[in-house]
Amino acid sequence: MKIGFVKIGHEDYLSDLSKSMEMHALKQLDDGKIETVCIDIPVTDTQQGVLTGIKLSGADVDGVILYLSTWVECSVVISVIREIEHLPMLLWGFPMFESEGKLTGTGSYVSYSMFKGVMDRVGYKYTGVLGMYDDESVIKTIHTFCNAAAAKKARQAAPQSLRLTNLIMKTAFCLEATGAAKNMC
Repeated sequence: MKIGFVKIGHEDYLSDLSKSMEMHALKQLDDGKIETVCIDIPVTDTQQGVLTGIKLSGADVDGVILYLSTWVECSVVISVIREIEHLPMLLWGFPMFESEGKLTGTGSYVSYSMFKGVMDRVGYKYTGVLGMYDDESVIKTIHTFCNAAAAKKARQAAPQSLRLTNLIMKTAFCLEATGAAKNMC
């Protein structure tokens, strides 16, 4: 499976800490089953967002993870989404966390909360994940998303005759299971 990974943040908030977290997040996807197409430069403005979305659309990915590294303006994230809205999307943000004995954050939580509301209001279909890269349930959700995105793409690529055969088999099973098949003959 092939998944796009887009790092999105505000230029003024990108730091060694946010870059380190991005690297840890990417490592969690490196299980030998997921090929990540990662745009090296974090998206920080709408022009980069459009270009990144176009690159991912041409990369034949199964889905895209929008990783909110820091606080970010809504228009920046939308600029990416407008180019990839035909693909399955996962929005990943993380809450405040402890670093060097102090509670800290990069603004990712604020971005996630704000943008989740926007995506819900507009009606985008997406998977939302709010959690750290070392949280097993977060990583399991992300891996499930990746598998589902790959399955969706494979199903869409299947020949029409195979899809029709699957529909006939499902219909026959349902008719048999409900007893309706007896009444049809």
